[in-house]
Amino acid sequence: MAAEFWLLAAAASICAGLVGAFPLMRRVSLAGDAISHIALPGLGIAYLLHFDPLLGAAATLAAGALLIWRAGALANVDMETAVGVIFVSALAVGALLTPNTEMLEALFGST
Repeated sequence: MAAEFWLLAAAASICAGLVGAFPLMRRVSLAGDAISHIALPGLGIAYLLHFDPLLGAAATLAAGALLIWRAGALANVDMETAVGVIFVSALAVGALLTPNTEMLEALFGST
């Protein structure tokens, strides 16, 4: 079992290094943190509609990434500006949609 773990860790490290070089070259390396917070509205919608939160998060992450890409291209602004506006908007919508008990569970885990 330990051999599989180290093999998986090595593969993940190689993939992360290869993929991480592109955001670094385009100067959007902090976008990953902001994009991860775009999942919150998907979690809120999933909890309200009683379906798998991972599906809701994946859907809003894909939509958020496309929205950031289109907003940066159409508005002729820096990518950081588009990421910041969409990040804050998604975080606010997610905080409004997610019920308090599920919000605590999503942020800190279940007890």
